[in-house]
Amino acid sequence: MWELFTKGRIMTIYKENNESNLNAEPILLDKHQTAKTLSISVSSLERLMKSAEIPFVRLNGRVLFPRRKLEAWAQGLPHGATQ
Repeated sequence: MWELFTKGRIMTIYKENNESNLNAEPILLDKHQTAKTLSISVSSLERLMKSAEIPFVRLNGRVLFPRRKLEAWAQGLPHGATQ
């Protein structure tokens, strides 16, 4: 799901798939969704961002995390790694 701010309104765009949009996985995650997905705190996520250890983009003033890049990043972590 992409949430874009357009003329004071939030526009939500879901990834196309064969299922209804209610079950669609978001393409981009915000900080809170990403922290929850990774089972870490938002402050830990912000430390990873500051050290450029995690992939993210800025879009319309928001920090967002591309789901596929985030999954690839997480799979590339050494087993038992602590961040």
